[in-house]
Amino acid sequence: MTAGRALRIASHHLARIGEEARIALPRECCGLLLGRETIDGWQVTELVTSPNVAPADRHDRFEIDPQILIAVQKRLRREGGAMIGIYHSHPNGRATPSDTDLAQAWQIGKIWVIAALSADTPLSLGAFLRTDTAFAPVPVIAEGTG
Repeated sequence: MTAGRALRIASHHLARIGEEARIALPRECCGLLLGRETIDGWQVTELVTSPNVAPADRHDRFEIDPQILIAVQKRLRREGGAMIGIYHSHPNGRATPSDTDLAQAWQIGKIWVIAALSADTPLSLGAFLRTDTAFAPVPVIAEGTG
């Protein structure tokens, strides 16, 4: 399903996701990936940051603010474009989907970018396509210099 396909994202978007992950520690950051699906993958054109509205005592959960999600969906219907995925962080230092991610991911066909870091580990990033039953790794191509 992802053979030969990649996620293209500007370097400054990747840096912003990393910075949001650092600021959110020890909680998870989260937001939306806007852009388009192309024949060779996905192109991110915009990030929409969301506060993590999951209960504050749950450091291992994220929930995108429903008001932001609805506002973005209305804007995309009005102006065009698409939500191609979401991003969030893992403060445990692992840039792979968790069992919780799989259980709660209803967005089949969407990209998930996971920024992982902890107080003891440097930032790492992973991208995954949510399939019917799992997450499939997707290569990330950083574009631009910053």
